[in-house]
Amino acid sequence: MKNTAFYASRTLFLLVLISMLSSTVQASMTEEKLEEIIQFKISERHPTDTPDWWKRLGPDAPKVIMSMYGRTKKTYEQIRLLSALAWYDDAAALEFIKAQTQAATNETVRSAGIRTMGFSQGAKEADFIAKYLSHADPQTRLTAAKTLKRIDAAAADQPIKDHLEKWKKSEKTAWVVAGAEKPLPKNAGGAEKWEPVSTSEKNDPVNDPWMRLSGKWMGLWVMPVSSSSKTLVTFNATLEVRKNGGAWSAKITFDSMQGRKTPKTPKAMELKDLKMQPITENGASRMQISGKYLSVASGPSGGFTGRLKETTDRRAFYLEIPDLFSSLALIHQE
Repeated sequence: MKNTAFYASRTLFLLVLISMLSSTVQASMTEEKLEEIIQFKISERHPTDTPDWWKRLGPDAPKVIMSMYGRTKKTYEQIRLLSALAWYDDAAALEFIKAQTQAATNETVRSAGIRTMGFSQGAKEADFIAKYLSHADPQTRLTAAKTLKRIDAAAADQPIKDHLEKWKKSEKTAWVVAGAEKPLPKNAGGAEKWEPVSTSEKNDPVNDPWMRLSGKWMGLWVMPVSSSSKTLVTFNATLEVRKNGGAWSAKITFDSMQGRKTPKTPKAMELKDLKMQPITENGASRMQISGKYLSVASGPSGGFTGRLKETTDRRAFYLEIPDLFSSLALIHQE
């Protein structure tokens, strides 16, 4: 009985001591320590931070976050840092979000800024967000539309409805309209329920490479007669990316060879294991898509890389297959 009382009093003492030390550290936390903690958190492969976690870092955190953003060149870290500013009632942070969103050349960072502005300010900054409904980049327009839709779910704001209605009448890219019309998740109006640091929303055309390539593409396959030859031949090529029974399939077929000789090329290929990441090319935001190709019949297989370029009226997909010394250029048809 005495031992029980002793251990109970010792445990209570330790809890009080830990609480006092925690309060002391929080009160005297330096910017260097804050940066160390934040860097560890944003380096997580699977984010575990919450709005409450960021708020607990205290009023000096926004200054440190903005400083870190200015020094990192990593897109993922920029997204995490910009998104974190949503949870602070800080005038400097608000202006910083606006400035970085306007200056961003990377679509993913720009979209993070738009979402962050929505989480942070809601209907108060609807006009700022609405400007991106007419942006040249289709993913940016989709992000702006979805952000305004979420704000409207919480605020039922007529000007926001007007912005969205006007946008729907002018938007020419079908998959952008389809993405914006998807039902909102439950509790979409509750800011604390949103996940600003997430970049992997399932079946979202912005992040899912299968959705981004969905449909029929037509173009040309260009390859040399052999690895040592400078003579090129071209084939008409068709890529179809469809979803059947819950599973995606991507198949390239070739026909109508144009050239003097016939190289050994498969009649059809399947694309597998697609992965996507944003890149900046010649100052413009692009999507790089990589994966594996597999000949439908016996034939070569290996890896490929590709770039997805999208404008208001055209979507182009360029593939490079080093193993075959060949490339493929396709334009989206439907």
